[in-house]
Formats: sequence, C-alpha cells, structure tokens
Amino acid sequence: MSAGVFLLWLVSIPLLIQAARQPRDYLISCGATTEIKEGALTYIPDSDFISSGNTTTVQRTDIFPRLQTLRFFPNAHATKHCYSFPVIRGSRYLIKTVYFYGGFDGGSAPPVFDQIIDGTKWSTVNTTEDFATGGSSFYEAVVAAQNKILSICLARNQQTLAGSSPFISSLEVHYLESSVYNSTNFDKAMLMTVARSRFGSRDDAIISYPDDIFNRFWEPYKDESPFVTSNSNVTTTLFWNIPPQKAFASALTTSRGMTLTLNWPAFPLTSGLYYIALYFQDNRSPSPYSWRVFDVQINGHFFFQQMNVTETGQGVVGTNWPLSGKVVITLSPSPSAPVGPLINAAEILQLLPYGNKTLTRDAAAMEELRKELVNPPEDWAADPCMPVGHSWGGVHCTGTEPFRVVSLNLTGYGLSGKLSPSIARLTAIRHIWLGDNKFHGVVPDMSPLKALETLFLQHNKLNSSVPEPLTKRDAAASDAAAVGIGYSFPDNLGSGAASGSSNSKSAKANSKERWARDRESYMTDADDALPLPMTHPDSSPMSPEEIDKRLSCDPEIEDCKPMVYEWTGKCRSCQGSGFVSYYNRRGKETICKCIPCLGIGYVQKITGRDDINVMEDLDNGRPS
Repeated sequence: MSAGVFLLWLVSIPLLIQAARQPRDYLISCGATTEIKEGALTYIPDSDFISSGNTTTVQRTDIFPRLQTLRFFPNAHATKHCYSFPVIRGSRYLIKTVYFYGGFDGGSAPPVFDQIIDGTKWSTVNTTEDFATGGSSFYEAVVAAQNKILSICLARNQQTLAGSSPFISSLEVHYLESSVYNSTNFDKAMLMTVARSRFGSRDDAIISYPDDIFNRFWEPYKDESPFVTSNSNVTTTLFWNIPPQKAFASALTTSRGMTLTLNWPAFPLTSGLYYIALYFQDNRSPSPYSWRVFDVQINGHFFFQQMNVTETGQGVVGTNWPLSGKVVITLSPSPSAPVGPLINAAEILQLLPYGNKTLTRDAAAMEELRKELVNPPEDWAADPCMPVGHSWGGVHCTGTEPFRVVSLNLTGYGLSGKLSPSIARLTAIRHIWLGDNKFHGVVPDMSPLKALETLFLQHNKLNSSVPEPLTKRDAAASDAAAVGIGYSFPDNLGSGAASGSSNSKSAKANSKERWARDRESYMTDADDALPLPMTHPDSSPMSPEEIDKRLSCDPEIEDCKPMVYEWTGKCRSCQGSGFVSYYNRRGKETICKCIPCLGIGYVQKITGRDDINVMEDLDNGRPS
C-alpha cells in the first residue's frame, strides 16, 4: 500500500476469514438482513441503527461474509447519512469502519466521500488503491462520547462524483477500558489510528480478537534488522493500553553495542500532534545479567532515557508529539549493556481536535422536534448545524459561535406529525417556514421567539387558533409601514391569521414590544435584553411617547465612528452624533453601531459578549 493511502488513515486488511471469539459492543454488517457468523464472531444487521439508504450485495464468495452486503446512500440532496448508537456519556469508544467496494454500482472505481463523528469531520474515505489490489479498507478512531448517542455519518464532498454514492460494508463500536489511551485529553480531541504494528514477525498474520480484546488490528512490520522470538508470558492487563500478548512474541533487535534504527511508520506523516506508544520485552530468561538498557529517541529527541527492559515487559507512551514527514525511531544501548536494544510493537495515532457543535439547548430542541415527526428528513441525525456544510436539511445556523439555529425552511418536505413545543426554545430563530406539509394538532406557543420575523404554516392540517402573542404581533405588523415581522397561517387558524394566508405581511415591530424602557435596554441576538442606557443629546429623561416617536422613523444604519464622551457616572451620550465610544487601558475603542434618528443616536447592537461585559462594567462605575 502506498504512503499516500496511509495519509488518509486507511489500512489494508486481508480478505481471509479468521476464527475468533466474540468481542463486546456493536458489530454491524451493513445491509445484512440476518446475523452473520465469522468463526465465533457475530455481526448483526444495521437496520436498528440507521433509517436511510439502500442495501445491496457484492457478488464475491472469497471475502468475509460481512463484506458481502453493504449500505449505500444515493440521495444526493441529503447532507449526511448517520448511524446512531446508544452509549455511555463520557466513556471511551473505538470506532472502526470497513469498506469493500466490489463494483456494487457497476462502476470501475470506488466513490470518495467524508466520514463524520457527531459534528466533527473525521476523514476522507478513498479506497481506490486497496480496491485495485483486491483488498478491503478500514479506518479507526478513538473518541469519548459527548452525549448518550454516538453518531457516525457519511457525507458527500467535492470529490464525490455525480451519480456515485457513499457506502459502507461494516461498522464496529467497542467500549474501551478507562486506562486505554488515558493520557489523552478526550475533552478536546479524538485519536485517529495511523499505524499499529508488531515487529520481528516473518509471517503476514494480523493479530486481532480474541488476542486483542478490543479487536484492534496489529499488522506485521517487516525490516532487515535481526529479530528474536520470545516465549515469556506478559501480563498485558498491567499495561494501560492492554496490548495483546502475541504482540510480544517477536521483536527487532541488533548486536551488543549497536544502535537500532527503525523507519516507522513506513510513510510520511502530515504535520500535527501524535500519540505514540512503544512496547518492549526482554526475550531472555531472568538472570543477574539479563538487564537490557537503552535510550529511545524519535527524530533525534529523547522519548525515554535509560529504558531498562525486563522479561515482564514495558510500555512507554508519549502524547502531543509534534511530527511531520518521515519518522525515525532510534534505540541507543547503554555502553555497559550486555545485549543490544529491541522493540516488540508500537502504535501511533493522530490527535484531531473536536469540531464546533450546536448550542446544547438548540440541539436538544431540534432533537425533540425530530422525534415528533413521523417521517423526518433522512439527514436529521447527529449535530443539527455541524460540521459546516452538513447541517440538517432545511436548517440554517449562525456562522460563528455560539452556533444556533436561525431558520427552518421545510416547505414542501412532505412531513407529517405534530409541532413540538420545543420549537419555542429556538430563541435565536428568525424564520420558520413549514408550509405544504401534513402537520396536525395545535400550534405551539412561540411567544419566547423574540427574534422571529417570518412564520409560514399554510397548507397543513393544523386546527387551533394562532397563539395570542403572535396574533398581537401580527396585528401590530398590519398597522405599520416599515420592514418587520410577517406571518402566514393556515386558513383554518381563525382570528389573527394574516389576510391572504399565502402572503406574508411585514412591518416594523411595535417599539413598546421591542424596547424595555424600564430597564433602558436594547435587543440583541441574545435571549434577553441587556442593560444599556439609550443615548440622547442632553441628560433630561425622555417620555415614552417621545421615544416611540423617534423610534418610528426609518433609520439609516451607519458604521461606528470614534466619538469622545465625558464620563459622568451617568448615561453615555452620543451628543447628537449618533456614535458612541469608550475608553479602556488600551485607549479609546469603538464598540457599536448607532442609528442617528431625528437628532439622537441610540445603540442598536453590541458586537460581542466581551464588549457587553465591558459596557456593564461602565454602567456600574468609572471606566478603568
């Protein structure tokens, strides 16, 4: 296999059937309709874990039975296709995806596509080279479950050719003991397997389950260095990563006083941080002269000094190692050591930082909304907004943190079911378009949706009246002339429905609804208004009527310009300019946009939470 294939974290596995005992957790044969036995292993159908895609068979008899079926996803409009597994939140899992193309679609080359775990892009799947040599391919990752459901998704990318479909043959999810890879901060990153090798073997057998209780694959690595074998028993449960005992059965070594140099992995690495685990065991019987001491270096940097290897075995782990390109492992013996150094096995995995995720309450609200649908869109699984470009169908989100749902456009999706009250928890949402579906039941109370601008529910089977707060807002919209909030409801929703329900009415929101004068606050994209005095040329208070009058004009929004103001311990004044600024230790700094309106300026928007915190500090005392 070429180095380029390994750079995609892809490892070739043979197609010969091996007898083994059953590992724990989820063993899935994708596309199968019955359980499949491979020796003592049992793979179950995937239908309980995914609801989208089609299934087919591969016309080959010389491959694993679990590779003779697959699931593929021809719907090019779906943003992703996800398997969902119940897991223990916070626990660690090893995920393995296996692919054998087999020309299932009549093509000559496998499709290329992406893998996603929850909201993080894991890797690009490209099995072309392995398929050309008759092999299957697998990818492996280690993650900590962020929720009670672990989602593993496939998605098209720019390399996916038109007419081709992502596919998958087999999938495994293994629960890991808490010690395994425990020096990794799994709150921040996952691990992607790059290579896992045993050294010194002269056969091509891959060690896996039952020797490895997590069914990890330990591939033979061949080198021109001398090798030795060992019959010593190693208690592998004493090692953090619990390697298989057979991984210690052979080792690469060299003569007394000689340095052992190992170019491993046999391909260049992409620049990044890596987790490295090296395993050693002396093959000789215990004696006063059986000590074997040497230094371990990686690319010229000490990994471990004065390693004293015994017959009981040692493991050395390094986390967050920055590597790029070729990797050279050097074992340098102590001058007084009676024998040369050796190495039995090794693992290397790359750290992949977790991607962004949807704000938790929005994600929970969307999940409840999905559960109320009889036939949710097939890409409504995993994170609603992430990764970028793979949000749920019809769902649009903010482009910066916090990532929130800002619109739902499910017009004409053919959906049926009830509208969950959880929709009212999407407090950043501006547009809800649910027309031309088969929703039934009541319209939930959406009064908490202060940012809502348009709501379309026409051509459904909803049978209740419009919630009163929305009716008031719609009535206010019909009395105004500027751009604002508009609604469209089914004809049978009774009073408060906009006349001509297929057309939206738009107007500026009533200022009494939008501005809380008792707090002198302004509205932001946050859930609640935050305190900030409205500014005006003098210090005399304005009446509510005067504020309403001045806010009813059609303001022109302009970028902020610096404007020095004098701190008085009271309100900040635009002094008629329409602009406001403040001082801090770094000097004068502009923080907002203002709207000049009939000679006054008032703050329309603060640009970030840090700025808001500073403004609150100014409200409570003198600026520093």
